[in-house]
Amino acid sequence: MGGHIIGQSQNDSIPIGNTLTHQNPISLTPKPKPKNPAVKFGHAQDILYIELESFTHATTDKVRTVFSPLVVVSPFVRFHDKFTVRFTTTQMIQNYTTTSMTPLTHDMYMTMELWTRVGEFNIKVGNFSPLNYSAKFSKDMPISTFFINALYMNSGYYFPRAAIGTFQNDEHTISLGYMENSPGFQFTGHGYVVLCVQERFENVQFGGVMATNNKETFGNLQFMYTTPHNAILLQAINLGERNALHGTYRHTFQGDQASIAVNAFKEQDDGIAGANVAIFFTKVGAYCAIGATKHNPLYLTDPESPLYQHYDKWTPYGEIGVAYGIKPKSR
Repeated sequence: MGGHIIGQSQNDSIPIGNTLTHQNPISLTPKPKPKNPAVKFGHAQDILYIELESFTHATTDKVRTVFSPLVVVSPFVRFHDKFTVRFTTTQMIQNYTTTSMTPLTHDMYMTMELWTRVGEFNIKVGNFSPLNYSAKFSKDMPISTFFINALYMNSGYYFPRAAIGTFQNDEHTISLGYMENSPGFQFTGHGYVVLCVQERFENVQFGGVMATNNKETFGNLQFMYTTPHNAILLQAINLGERNALHGTYRHTFQGDQASIAVNAFKEQDDGIAGANVAIFFTKVGAYCAIGATKHNPLYLTDPESPLYQHYDKWTPYGEIGVAYGIKPKSR
C-alpha cells in the first residue's frame, strides 16, 4: 500500500483528516461524481486491437514459417449508457492459405445493443458468428491448430450474411434470425432460419446453434468449463455437413506465468485429424508445441514443397510461435 504509516498518539486515537496510510487531510464532504456524457464515442483503447502472430512449423524435411498479424477495429457510439451502435471488423494478412501474403476477413458486422433491467437485447447484421467458443481458447491452441479449427472445421460458423436478434442475461442467451450462406452483402431470400441457445452457471457454459431450411439442417454444439487454473473446451462442429470433434484441455501454472494445453481433433471419415501438446508462456504470448496431423491443410499450399507429400500421411511436427496482443494506451 502507498503512503506512510502514521504513529498513533498516546490515547491511540487518530486525528480527523489522518488515516493509517495517508497524511493529507480528508474532505468530510464527498465530491460530486462526474456525470457520464449523454453521448459517448469509443476511444482508441476501446476500438482498436492488434495481435502480432507468427509461427514456424517443422516436419522431418521441411520448415514453413507463417505470418498472420490480426487487426480488430470496433468503433462505437453509446447513448446514456443504455444504447450502443457498434461496427466491427476483424482483418488478417496471412500466408497460411497461400504462399504469398493474402488478406483474410474473419468478420464484418453492425451491432445495436440495448441494456435493460432484465438483460441485454441486441441485433447483429453482417458477416459474423453467433456461437464461437474457440475464440475464447485461441491462446490455448498452436496457431496452426486454431486455423484448422476455425477455417477448415468451421467451428465458429461465420455466416457470410445474417441478421440475428439476441436476448441475454447472466444465465441465458437465446438468438433467433436469418442467414444466407453465399458471399456478398445483398439478401436474396434463399437462406436459413437460425436458432442459437446458450446456458451459463458457475464455471460451466454450453450452447448450440442450428441453421435450417426445408432442404437441409446443420449446426454446432459447444461446451466449456473454466476455473482459474484449468479449462476444458469440447466441440461437436460442422454437424450435418462434415462432422468433426475438437477438444482442448489447459492447465495454468501458479502465478500465471505459463500454461500447458492438449488439443485433439478429428473430422468424419478420412478427414483432418491431429493432436498436440503445447507450452504457452503467457506473459509474452510465445509457445512451443509438438504433435502429429493427417490431411493438414498447411501442407497443400505449395505442390512443389516437400510438405505436399506429407498430406495423406500421419506426420509428426514441432511448432514454435507467438501471438502477442497490443492495445493503444489512453492519452
